[in-house]
Amino acid sequence: MAANPKATKEVIYTWVGKDKKGKIVKGEMKASGESFVSATLRRQGITVTNYAAKGLLSPKLKNKAALLILVKSQIKTSRYLHANSRP
Repeated sequence: MAANPKATKEVIYTWVGKDKKGKIVKGEMKASGESFVSATLRRQGITVTNYAAKGLLSPKLKNKAALLILVKSQIKTSRYLHANSRP
């Protein structure tokens, strides 16, 4: 039998979630997709709050802290440019 030419590529996902007791837990998992990560962790009793492919930004990234950091850096850049553009 020939090898499957459409073999799925597995990627390492980093994740953050809460266990049944409410404790924040983190980890990494090698998986073929985000839905596999969510389903596997859900079966383990972990509610996922954030996950992304390692080294890549995921469209399902729900990390509000990352967005806050991005916005703050944009504000700082804007203030710097505005302050240095005056004669």
